[in-house]
Amino acid sequence: MKTPDTTTEEIPGMPRRPRVLFTVGGTAFEFVRKLEVRSTGELLMLARRRYRGGMGG
Repeated sequence: MKTPDTTTEEIPGMPRRPRVLFTVGGTAFEFVRKLEVRSTGELLMLARRRYRGGMGG
């Protein structure tokens, strides 16, 4: 059986500690979930912005 080129991952039911991927100035980018793995091996992720004063939009 051949594995598909793309995969998806559901958002977990229980809240987890935020995983900060990187920060730029006062903005942190937190990992939300994996969207897909491309045929090149590149991983596409969904991230959420968080500002110093609270949640981003």
